[in-house]
Amino acid sequence: MAVSSVLAQFECLHSGFGASFQDFGRSGYRHLGVPISGAVDKLSMACANALVGNANEDCVIEISMQGPQLQLTQSTAQVALVGDIETFVLFPNGQKQRLPSWRSATLEAGQTLICSKVNSGLAYLAVAGGWNAQSTLGSHSYYGRADLGQVLRRGQNYGVNVKAPLPDSRLTQTQLAERCAPPFEFDSAALRCVAGPQEDYFDAESIDSFYSQEWKLSAQLDRMGFRLEGAPLLHNALGAEIASDGVCVGAVQVPPNGIPIVLMADGQTIGGYPKIASVITADIGRLANMRANASVASVRFAKVTLQEAHAILRAQQAAFEKWKNAIKPVRDLGDFDSETLLAHNLIDGMLRGDE
Repeated sequence: MAVSSVLAQFECLHSGFGASFQDFGRSGYRHLGVPISGAVDKLSMACANALVGNANEDCVIEISMQGPQLQLTQSTAQVALVGDIETFVLFPNGQKQRLPSWRSATLEAGQTLICSKVNSGLAYLAVAGGWNAQSTLGSHSYYGRADLGQVLRRGQNYGVNVKAPLPDSRLTQTQLAERCAPPFEFDSAALRCVAGPQEDYFDAESIDSFYSQEWKLSAQLDRMGFRLEGAPLLHNALGAEIASDGVCVGAVQVPPNGIPIVLMADGQTIGGYPKIASVITADIGRLANMRANASVASVRFAKVTLQEAHAILRAQQAAFEKWKNAIKPVRDLGDFDSETLLAHNLIDGMLRGDE
């Protein structure tokens, strides 16, 4: 492994739209009204970090609309993107090469990473060592409503936290260092929920309506919350408001108009609307990636117990660790030897031609 002798540094040529520095969040300040924030899809964030050898919680760039353009101005840097996004590397001679998602590659000084539009959901850009973004209250996460943390700005320089070991191979115009396929796929299966603390503010018919109908994702959504569209839910005699109490990421609030709102990473710390349910931690990333996804026409919910929610999260974490431990460099097919060729063509068992 080669080691970078100079701290890598990127210049932001274009900040993109909806791109910000995020980590696992700002914990310990909710009693002061400060949201946790952090990456909305923490599983995808951890995957991006894993592809460059980082810790799960290291700072990444979260992209929700248009990605940034970042030119590496000194040293070398290993980068990886996760998500449905088109990305290219621009070489000093003007030529471009596509950098697929779920892959890592090592950039040289003078090369520019061009992240285009996110086709659906969210994308995450990780760099080996983690982005050296501004830290506020113990977190690099950007929270725009209180101007905490740091958003990308054109003309600013951003470094890497530590000198990171880099693979010997470099990204050239003919060779790309591949890593690993995605460990999961986001689908349109029902989002699993546990019962909310104010489920008793709704009669059986409204509770059944929440879980049985198909909800549309409103265009009114951001890192604070996802508003749904569908048949309104009716509150019972207990009313449509409560004394404000604590809320969490995934809480499904139902205001007086009966249209649910799912709180996300930047959601407030207390709320005065009844909460009919709470999306489980393991499914928050799935919900986040349904945004702007034309293939996901609707959102459905299914109730699980708290014990089932814990088991689902443990299984998800175990699957991630298995995937993470299996990551290894794969030689590009444009530069292979007989061993690599066999590894890509071996089959298990035999097939007849008429099968």
